[in-house]
Amino acid sequence: MGPVDLIRRLLSIRNERGEPTSAHFRISARRAVRRLLTERDCPILDVAGREGLLFDPRVSPLARLTTVLDIEEEPLHEAKRYWEGLGSFVCGDLTRLPFRDGSFRTSVCVGTFYNLHGSGIVKAGLREMGRVTRPGGRIICEFRNSRNPLMRFASEHAREYDPTFGDLPFETYSLDAIRGLCAEAGLGIVRIVPRMPPVNPLALLFIVETTPLDGPGTSAKHKSGYPGKEPGDA
Repeated sequence: MGPVDLIRRLLSIRNERGEPTSAHFRISARRAVRRLLTERDCPILDVAGREGLLFDPRVSPLARLTTVLDIEEEPLHEAKRYWEGLGSFVCGDLTRLPFRDGSFRTSVCVGTFYNLHGSGIVKAGLREMGRVTRPGGRIICEFRNSRNPLMRFASEHAREYDPTFGDLPFETYSLDAIRGLCAEAGLGIVRIVPRMPPVNPLALLFIVETTPLDGPGTSAKHKSGYPGKEPGDA
């Protein structure tokens, strides 16, 4: 058995809906984020939430107070089917979120940044999440650790053990790079939670909690006059 086959076997797992997947890291990140959140964090924006697995009603009581945003319609339709009338779903771009300033108490982005082409898009997404999050609110994101040897190997062979990557990149970040991105996006880091294992140098991924350093309305998107909308608007 080669190293790629071994990784595929080790990562074989079932997701929140009981479906087979190799997305072990994403499932671990989602579990970690769910443990951080309560109803006091609502309303919640799930950025690039795809099929809505993070707050699926089977595993989270927060679905009814969550808005799932994704750039593609198809995964949102699947999410609606499983959520059975709970929550709300919006098609949109994370670098230009279609919501008014301060619309959410908490904004979350999990399993996404490592598939974006370059840190510039990540920084733009972080800045927009800061804009739509209320002062004193929480912004929780996941980054893959560039210092972990397994992450480096995975970034080189991702398409071999997970064909769904397609043409997407596999971007990893050091703690210094993460701190820099958050600072440039106008976010203050509250804490960084290492995962798998829970030790900074060896962690496969980091759950990063931040908060907006300035009040809403300071981002470039707001200054351009983009009006946005409130959660639940048609």
